[in-house]
Amino acid sequence: MLRDDDEPVTVAKVASPILRPKMRTSPWIWLAPALLATCSAPPPPEPRLNVVVIVLDTARPDYLSVYGHPRPTSPFLEEFASAGTRFDRAYSVSGWTLPAHASLFSGLLPDVHGANQRSRKICEAVPLLAERLVRAGYQTAGFSNNPWVSVKTGLARGFERFRRVLPRDAIPGGKPAHATVAAVQQWFEQEREEGRPFFLFVNLIEPHLPYKPPLQAALPFFSSKEEFDAAVLRFFPTGAPSTLQNRHYARQEPLDDREWDLLRRLYEGELRFTDEITRALVSLVDQASAPAKTLVFLISDHGENIGDHGHISHIFNLYESNLAIVCLARGPGFSAGAVRDDLVQIVDLYPTILRAAQLEPEPACAGVDLRGPPSGERTLRAMLDFPYVSLGMFSDDIVASGVLDAYKHDLVSAVGARFKTIRASDGAREDFDLARDPDERAPLAQNDASQADRRAVADALARPPGSPLCTGTGVGPEFDPETHQEMQALGYVGDNEGDEGDE
Repeated sequence: MLRDDDEPVTVAKVASPILRPKMRTSPWIWLAPALLATCSAPPPPEPRLNVVVIVLDTARPDYLSVYGHPRPTSPFLEEFASAGTRFDRAYSVSGWTLPAHASLFSGLLPDVHGANQRSRKICEAVPLLAERLVRAGYQTAGFSNNPWVSVKTGLARGFERFRRVLPRDAIPGGKPAHATVAAVQQWFEQEREEGRPFFLFVNLIEPHLPYKPPLQAALPFFSSKEEFDAAVLRFFPTGAPSTLQNRHYARQEPLDDREWDLLRRLYEGELRFTDEITRALVSLVDQASAPAKTLVFLISDHGENIGDHGHISHIFNLYESNLAIVCLARGPGFSAGAVRDDLVQIVDLYPTILRAAQLEPEPACAGVDLRGPPSGERTLRAMLDFPYVSLGMFSDDIVASGVLDAYKHDLVSAVGARFKTIRASDGAREDFDLARDPDERAPLAQNDASQADRRAVADALARPPGSPLCTGTGVGPEFDPETHQEMQALGYVGDNEGDEGDE
């Protein structure tokens, strides 16, 4: 863009050859300076867009009807995608909430931003998205259902209004609305400042364990209320998921096919409920700001395992069921009804949003602007460090039994156009051809690296870790008793008092 003091120079250089002596008698000569000024003036700057990011925590794309799932789990997302762009190969950077959200808010991979299972708070040295936007004049508001996205973990930094909302919170006045929807509506009605662009972030945790959707959202997937009630009681007799998690990983009472089917249907009900909440939130956004002036992203932070590769929840692994994410985008720069199959990652939202706000990302940013053309050849990296937090989810006797020892390592994954590799710090490695084996059921022989894409994936894994912005080793944060109980209800904390669990 030209600076204001550049404009007169440009006009003078263009005008001088046109004002030749032989044209001095032309009546049009008096209009020439005005015409030239009009033609040579720089275009007006693009208005800074409002930005909305709604995270559908723990939503795996292949269980959503917008991505082709056969049951009606996401009718609103289908409508949303028809007005925007669907990304079919979107990935997280890890398998749980803290590093994924830290990458969303920083544009950095976990080995650079350092928020992981060893150090569970992002440090002040990492610039965050809301900070950049609020300094540029944006009004910033965040609403989180997840305790890993909070003031205590450092991820609320930069939000003028940040509120932790529990889905079970009572609605003032008994209004029949979801607590998060009510909180966002209140912000729009009472705190929204006209004349300022806004950045709104929302985390919805419904698809996360324990799966206990409202009856109306679950009924499309169950034959009766009685079947639904029995399924909830079977898997979550105490309300928390610890019974199910301990049962599964103890390997003493494996779920049978009928039980896996029931569990998946409960998860589908949670996705359907999340779809309804998302519809209400996007409706509030559309009432407050014209779609032509607003970017809206609907994404997930990671997926979920429901028996995939012997796992439940989203711990201990970087398989596609856990790493592939939802990514839908609507607004200027995203074509209606478009479907893209280029590789994209959660870090890409950071540069995309900053440039929509007429800001530039830092040189260390690992993402690309999603409003630009597909990036072509690309290899994505993801990582999961030693599962200190995840191991704390389980009872002492299960940890002592040794059944979890196979998961006591770091993991790193690289995904290319066709091939994928997962490598553990203990030397174990799995290679997959995702074009032929999208469910990763048949690992490839490791000595066959004839394809260029497979070599690129191997090279990506061989790259040294990024230079961390933080070198602290403290585990932090310390949660208050109320938050500890909330984490226990969500399965983040095991039965042992004081343990912290994974998201």
